[in-house]
Amino acid sequence: MRKSILLWAGLFSFIGCSSPPGLRVNVSNESGEAIYQVRLQAGGSTFDESQLSAGMKASGRMDVALDSAVEVTYRRSPDSEATHCQGDVYVAAGVRQTLNVVVGKDECTFSIE
Repeated sequence: MRKSILLWAGLFSFIGCSSPPGLRVNVSNESGEAIYQVRLQAGGSTFDESQLSAGMKASGRMDVALDSAVEVTYRRSPDSEATHCQGDVYVAAGVRQTLNVVVGKDECTFSIE
């Protein structure tokens, strides 16, 4: 009986620790041109990419400290005004999620997995 409990405890510990905590982030540029100074903000954390060429994707991880909405800002050229996209998704602190952001020609789309 004791071996069974230890086995189950070990299994649950392994499963729970199999992926690091935080928000996995994927930002794709499908706008047809390079974008610059890409900044994703969510939960008191930021993810920055200085340039994202057309058709490219940047991935990373954010440590979400607060439940919040999501926003991405970027520039069409290094000297242009920033474009702001408010996400229609919400991230929560302490939850393992993947946030996918696609920057298109006229809009941004957001999804959570």
